[in-house]
Parts: sequence; C-alpha cells; structure tokens
Amino acid sequence: MYQYLKFLFLLVMMLAPACLEAAAFQLKENENGTWLGPHFRFLRSSEVDPAKILATKKGWFYKQNTVPSFGYTRDTFWAKIDLTSPHSEEETYYFVFNGPFEQVALYEGGQSPFTETVKGLFVRETEVNFRFPVFKIKLKPGLNTLLFTENVVAPHFPVRIFSEKEFESFRYKEHFFVAFIYGIALIPLLIALFMAVTLPKLSNLFYLLSYASSLLFSLFVTGAARPILSLLETSLTIELFPFEQFIFRNWIFWWGTFEFFSLCFGWFFLDLKKTASKKIKYLQYFGLFSSFSLAVFSYINPIPVINTFAMVYHVLAITNALISFSLYREGYHPAKNYAIAWASYAVILTFQLFYFFGLTGPSFISSWAILIGPLFQFFFFGLSIFNKQDFIERNLRRQNESTLRNLEATHKVLAGNFEKMRKQSEALGVFVSPTVQSEVLAGIDPLKYEPIEVRRIIAFADMRNYTAYAENHNPKTTYLTLNACFTCIMEPVFENYGEIDKTQGDAVMAVFKDTDSYRCLEAVLGARKRLSAQNRSRVASGLEPIKYGIGIAIGPVMSGNFGCAQKMDRSVVGDAANVASRIESKTKLYKVDILTTEEFIAEIIDYPYVRPIDSILLKGKSKPTTIFEIFGHNSPEIIEYKKSTSALLHAVLRLKADGNYESAIELLNEAIAQCPPHTYKQDTIMDETLLAIRERLKSTDSTAKEAA
Repeated sequence: MYQYLKFLFLLVMMLAPACLEAAAFQLKENENGTWLGPHFRFLRSSEVDPAKILATKKGWFYKQNTVPSFGYTRDTFWAKIDLTSPHSEEETYYFVFNGPFEQVALYEGGQSPFTETVKGLFVRETEVNFRFPVFKIKLKPGLNTLLFTENVVAPHFPVRIFSEKEFESFRYKEHFFVAFIYGIALIPLLIALFMAVTLPKLSNLFYLLSYASSLLFSLFVTGAARPILSLLETSLTIELFPFEQFIFRNWIFWWGTFEFFSLCFGWFFLDLKKTASKKIKYLQYFGLFSSFSLAVFSYINPIPVINTFAMVYHVLAITNALISFSLYREGYHPAKNYAIAWASYAVILTFQLFYFFGLTGPSFISSWAILIGPLFQFFFFGLSIFNKQDFIERNLRRQNESTLRNLEATHKVLAGNFEKMRKQSEALGVFVSPTVQSEVLAGIDPLKYEPIEVRRIIAFADMRNYTAYAENHNPKTTYLTLNACFTCIMEPVFENYGEIDKTQGDAVMAVFKDTDSYRCLEAVLGARKRLSAQNRSRVASGLEPIKYGIGIAIGPVMSGNFGCAQKMDRSVVGDAANVASRIESKTKLYKVDILTTEEFIAEIIDYPYVRPIDSILLKGKSKPTTIFEIFGHNSPEIIEYKKSTSALLHAVLRLKADGNYESAIELLNEAIAQCPPHTYKQDTIMDETLLAIRERLKSTDSTAKEAA
C-alpha cells in the first residue's frame, strides 16, 4: 500500500509542473499575499549553475540528492519564477516563505556574476523582523526572473508575495496574533505553576513540565520566538541568535520531551500503576520509551525518527484516548476530559502531519497546529485535573456520608451498649463501693488491692429493739421498713461524699475520710432529720416510730479485701469501728440519738451543739472513754435547753472524776427539778438524759461504796 501511495505522490509531483507552463506572473498594484506556488517552474535538469538554470526557459521538477518520499525529507528544491511588475519605477516586494525549511537561497538575475542572498529559518534575519523567512526584493519595471533553492524537511515550496504596504499590515496582524495566542497560553502555565507549588504532586509537576516544554517547542517551531528575540536583542544588546538556532535545530527533542512528560502526567493522573491492566501498562511503557527515543535519537538522524514516531504518536494518542474513555466508562469520571485532550491533540496534529507529508497545502491550521494542538490538549488536561479534584471531593463526601451512616448505626449500637453499660455501672455502683467501682472503671484490678492502714471516721447506726420488731412483723414489712430507714441514713452519706462500708441486718456502717469531719456531721444530722420526718409520717399513719441510735468515732483502721476467693468485701476494721459500734449501743441507755468521742469533738471544735454525757469503760477497753452528745438535729427548744446544760455536765464529769459522786448527783437533782416537762410523755421531764446520767452515777456510787 505504501508503494502505491508513494508512486501516486511522485506522479502528481512530476506532472504538476507540466500543467503549469504558465506565463509570467502579473503583479498587482497592491499585492496582498497571493500564493505563488502555481506560478513556479520546477526544473528537471541536473544543472546546478544558477546562471545556466536562469537561461533555461522550460524545465521540470528537480530535486537534488534524493527522490521524493512520503513523509519528512531532507531534500533540495530548485524553482524559478517570472514576475511582471506593473510599476514604472523600481518597487519593493516581500516574499514570505512558510516553512518548514533548513535554508532558502535567492539568486537574482541581471548581473554577472549573480548575487546570492541566503536567508532562512536558521539564518540571521537582517532586514525584516518576522516569524517566517522574508525576502525584501526590489523588482524592476517589466519582467523579473528569480531563482530559489530550498533545503526542506517536507515536500513543499510555499511562498507568498506582498507589497510593502500590505506586508506591514500583514506583519502587524501576525505579531498581534502571536502576542494574543501566547498571552492566552501563559494563563494555563501560571495555573500549572501554581498547582505544582501549592499541591506538590507528581501529576501536577509533570503537567507543568509537559506544558512548559510544549510552549518552548511551539514557540520556536512556529517562528513566534523570532520577533520576541529580535526585540530582546535590540533592547538588551545581547546576542540571542545562537540560542534560537540551538532551540530550533532541536525541535524534535522538545517534541519528544513534551510527549514524554505528557505521558508521565497521564501515568500519575490516571494512577495507572494501581488501576490499569498489564496491557495498558505495557502500552504506556512503550509510549514513554518512544518519547525518550524521539528526544534522544533526534540528535543522530532526525528524518527517520520523525517518520517513525510521528505515526507512533498518533497511535498512542488515539490509544490513550480510548484507554481514558474506557476508564471513564468504568466510573473514573476525570478520565473523560483526559480522553478528549488526547483525541483533540491527535486530530489537530493530523493536519500538521498531512502538511508535512505533502498531502495538504499551507493553511492557518497547518501553520499553528503545533501550538493549537497542545493548547487544546492542556486545556482539557487542566479540566481533568479540576475534575479529578472534584471527583475526589465527591468521593470523599460519599465516603463521609457512608462513614456518617456507619457511625450513626454504630452510635445506635453503642447507645444500646452504653445503656447496658450504664445499667451495669448503676448496678455496680449500688452493690459495690464507689472506691471499688472507680478502680474497675480505671482498669485497676480490685482483687490486687493491697491492705493499708488509714485514718477514718466511722459512723455506726443501729435500730433499737430490732429483734422484737422482726418478731412481731412479717418479713416483707420488716424488709420495707429497713429499706425506708436505710434510705434515710444512706442518702445523706452519699450526698456528703461518704461511703457505705456495709449493712448488717438492721445496722449500717458509713466511712468518711479523716478530713471530712464536718461532712460526716452533716450526714449524720441529715440522717437523723429524715428519720424523724419518717417517724412523724408513721405515727400519723398509726404505726409505731422506728428509733435509731448513731455512734461516731475517729481513728486508725485497716482497709483491705476481706473474705475468700469466692466472696470478698472491701471494708475497714480497727478500734475506731469497734468504738463507734460500742458507743452507738449506749444511745439507748442515755436516751440520746447521737453519741461520739472526745477525739471527734476535737475535729469539729467550732460546732456549738455538743455536750458531754459521761465517762464510761467500753467493753474490751482498759481506759474510760468520754462520750458526747450531738443534738443539732433536735427542735429549737430542746437545742437551747441542752446547750444550757453543757457547763453543768462538764462540772458533773469533773466531780465524778474526783470521786465526789454525791455532789455530782446534787447538781443533777437541781437541774432535773428545773427542767421543763416532756411535751407528749407524762410524768417525765423534757431532758431524759439527765435522769439517765443520775441513775448511772447512783449505780457507780453504790458500787464504789460496796467495794469500800
């Protein structure tokens, strides 16, 4: 197939001059860029002497060194043209050559020897600042014969002619378009630079490198850099032409670099390392290898490199578009614009390749395709980047919504579990002391609790006549009564940061820190007030009142786990607990509600509602213990009266300590005689404690006399 196309191309190129044996080209007064291609007479002879060629009136197409080929070439064209000027005087015309060239030479007739003016894309432009090679030629009136040679890389010889006025307008439009199109091209470059700096990802870095190399490639291939560099040379007085030559002579290298970075961008943008199949990965590897080869081998022999890889790139571009579209169909939406980018690049660059291959003539698209194609490509590349960011954000939103739904479901489960744990914690708090509960919640094993000696306040409460009450009532009534009494006693304890150490039958033992003496006092008084209120309610209901005595002691105790491996209690044991229990048992004897020791009174020294009761020898003790009554919970009348007897009872204790029992009894007799009567008991006084103390003194006095 290739041979047939090649033969057809050769036939067209050889027959075309025979059909164009036209007369001299008639110039107009205002020539506005007419293409001169149809008016060239191409030469078939092998003559290379310009003088002899100019003398030849007829000729055929001639190409020196090689035969025409389908694709990029490195050949020399010879062509001459006859121009008839309509002016009566010598006029200036501009001949504009649309590349691609390596060198263009002009031989003007009429002189001997001929003057050779060499200009071209790689030769210094000395007279005209323009992006294409321009010959500024003064034509004489009448017939003018010009001979051109062109070293080319494509089978074209495109030339346009302008009058001086028309050329200035044409050059202005071209420069304006160059400034406009590259001004637009700089915007994506700045965006790419911003993304590469603010979002340091490999895909953004390769996007920047690919776009920058594309602009550099197109800037010099299209010739747009020539007027820019010329202005810089003039303003900065520096030599930039060698730089221009270096860049342009290596334009295939920049093309390969641009393609290489574009494929690298796609590799990281599409995340092909993780998502693509092996076939796609191999195709991508092949594309990267091709790009690298195009860039490197262009230094060796660019012609076969271009012919080989130009087609490869279009296959790769179309394949990349298909790969991206398939990824888009699979749900990766950012691949849509990536596919459009490669497809548009392939379509636009096809026009450029058709022009290079000689299949189409020069046009706006063929002139600017090398810039327009990458611009379209990178525009959609940029859209794909933003789409990917939006795609990631949407996925994150969906993931967050899914996570939120999972959290809500988990929350419901946790709420149910929390409710169970709350109930378990409540049950744990009810049946276990707060100290043990806090250890369990803190992850401390309460079974490993080491016994320790501490100083604590012990409050012991016991129901009077419990045995008789239990005997005369059924178990349920007893249970309800005890729980009602326990509520009155325990709630004030918890409200004042105490702990219930244990309940034993009808008795309750509460424990407070040694620094919480006033809190213990508030708890005990609160318990007594609630018990009194409960008794008033019971009496109003026709039930007998329940009487509780409370004993308070302070001192060292041993805190530890008591029991066996199957059943343990966290409790305290020690002298203070025994003393509290013993003095509680004396409340019934002395007709009081609360008794305590001298050590506890010292802790509440500022509390006014206490009075001494007696000095007694508790069971198991070797020394007598002075006990005090706390009466702050009584009615105001009783509180005032008991407070007034404090000094009297101190005097009684001193007389008893001196052994003067009779004098102590006389003091008590006087106080009893002056005491108001009881409010609801007949034949007794309001302060029955005085009677109990007197009876204890009489008994002690009698015992002492008998012993004497």
